[in-house]
Amino acid sequence: MSADDFSDAIIVVGAGLSGGSCALTILEAGKRVILVEKEKKLGGNSVRASSGINASETHHQKDQNVPDTNELFAHDTAYSSTKDINAKPTPLIQTLVVNSADGVRWLENHGLSLPVLSQCGGHSAARTHRPTSGAAGGYITLGLLRHVKKYAKQGKCKIIKTAKMTSLIKEGGRVVGLRYTNTKTGATNQSVRGQGVVMATGGFCYNIDMLKQYSPINAGLSTTNGHWANGEGMLVARDIGAKLVDMACVQVHPTGFIDPKEPKAREKTLAAECLRAAGALLINQEGHRFVNELGHRDDVTSAEKGQKGKIRLVLNPIAVAEVEPHVRMYTNFFKVLKPYKDSYALAKDMGISVDALKDTFDTYNEAARKGWCPSGKPRFPGTPYRIDQELRVGFVEPVLHYVMGGISINPDSQALDNNDRVIPGLFACGETAGGVHGRNRLAGNSLVECVVYGRVAGNSCIKMLNQGRRSKL
Repeated sequence: MSADDFSDAIIVVGAGLSGGSCALTILEAGKRVILVEKEKKLGGNSVRASSGINASETHHQKDQNVPDTNELFAHDTAYSSTKDINAKPTPLIQTLVVNSADGVRWLENHGLSLPVLSQCGGHSAARTHRPTSGAAGGYITLGLLRHVKKYAKQGKCKIIKTAKMTSLIKEGGRVVGLRYTNTKTGATNQSVRGQGVVMATGGFCYNIDMLKQYSPINAGLSTTNGHWANGEGMLVARDIGAKLVDMACVQVHPTGFIDPKEPKAREKTLAAECLRAAGALLINQEGHRFVNELGHRDDVTSAEKGQKGKIRLVLNPIAVAEVEPHVRMYTNFFKVLKPYKDSYALAKDMGISVDALKDTFDTYNEAARKGWCPSGKPRFPGTPYRIDQELRVGFVEPVLHYVMGGISINPDSQALDNNDRVIPGLFACGETAGGVHGRNRLAGNSLVECVVYGRVAGNSCIKMLNQGRRSKL
């Protein structure tokens, strides 16, 4: 077979973290990959993720004396997905959790160190891993894709960019390729064929038509997603008989930064979950807290919708010190966090008495002392808050962030039809796949889903190519 003939390859559609993890898994097993990407650059929404990647029973947790178990992680994920404290983890959740620590080890074996731990909202332990440099998404995603590109230079991986998928090719009951339009040249009805197709094309939080169809109440919100998040992967899979599940479950993240220069912009910068994990407070126009900042995302969002006027996210120096690279990025690059000398300056800007802020801070500090808060907040990072401290403050609002629904899969990432039967040759992973997160994704579970199910999909493809022999996950 010639070097230019990639008919023996697996086609991976989407070059974010899930697609990259899948492609690299296949390539490292000695198989070939055709990586198809709609944009000019690789990375997708994965590079925008900030807080980190969840994993339980990791060596970092052990080294830092953080007690955690797979069982506890699975419980937190199931509870978030159902809001039933007695919910049993599904097989998809179990697969996510039991492979999470190995996912972190795999990343670190590729030179990506993730030693910093945060306990984000909805978690019973500090299990969200990130690099010392700050935001995790770009660091992990681009780091892995560099390895994929090395295989491309060796002729073992073909990367096709500016290729917008329009349909899948199904022959003899098996998915064997896809058709696409070249968005750079305008050429239509282009095609690529291989031994199977992995859908890793993300969600549809930028697609207003799909939002109106599946989650109309949220269609008017801004989003943290890029303009590429239009759900094509789900739609073309549906067109050849794939089952779509949980499509009404679209996550609204409570803290998207509002850029004062472009307050109505469709795309918003995500205020990472780790900010609140470090002790950032949410205050209303009167300077009062109104919610457990560490609650599930949907609960925090609901509380925000009950407030009048602008909502501010506030960090004191103690909180800033925990997430300094993030704060520096939001302050200097995105310019959505503003420094205030003290609470007097903030109160003046808000048009309220500084006594309102003093009362809020004193009440929060007292709650920390007692270990109890009426909002149900379980712990109180960032204390003590004082009115003489310098503050970093930004406006935030609820924003569309993630689609829990998507292509129905089994724990091997094989796509299922409407009768829950495997569709030969078709796999799905990452946000394109549905059913892992239920009605509400737990903070930090997107990157681990991308890595774990990207690797699962890759290994399922290897198994298919080897006709039953399985590579080590």
